[in-house]
Amino acid sequence: MPMVEISVEAYSALVDECRSSGKEITEAASDIILACISTEARWKARLACIDMIEK
Repeated sequence: MPMVEISVEAYSALVDECRSSGKEITEAASDIILACISTEARWKARLACIDMIEK
């Protein structure tokens, strides 16, 4: 299956949408989504995700 890349902005929007509908993104789902983000953006996105989940 080819790797699909999404931007950090798209990932953030997805997180925001889930939160606004009262759902949390699980760590497993987060890992799947982050696996789709291009390598250079992955680290920042992961840090942002961890930061959002911990708050």
